Amino acid sequence: TIEDRRERLSRLSRRLHAGHPGGRLEKLKEDLEKKRTDLLKNCNIIIEHNRSVLRELDGKLQVLNPSSVLARGYSITRIAGNGRILRDARDVRPGETIDIRLHRGRLEADVGRRWPQGGPAEDDHPPHAGKGLNRKR
Repeated sequence: TIEDRRERLSRLSRRLHAGHPGGRLEKLKEDLEKKRTDLLKNCNIIIEHNRSVLRELDGKLQVLNPSSVLARGYSITRIAGNGRILRDARDVRPGETIDIRLHRGRLEADVGRRWPQGGPAEDDHPPHAGKGLNRKR
């Protein structure tokens, strides 16, 4: 019948419109835009986190920077003859020349005495004497 054919035609028309690429394409565009927005948001979060980590690491690096260590009153002491860093009193002999790098400037000194096991008692030093070569007071 004509009515059946109209009904069938109407169903086919609805199916045709439902499967039309224009509607599907619009939905895909919306999904893509949401994913792009989410991606940008997540990238910004990651970038800000990495900036924070970088600032923290930079602060730690500044603390360990030799110039910063020298500015806090430490020195770098080398054996003048070979330039090796002096870490142990047993590595230098009385009379040997040492080079002392400070935050501002350098000193050259001749070793008078050495105490390989930590040094004499406090009473063995006059009040104005230094407490060691690697820390200024």
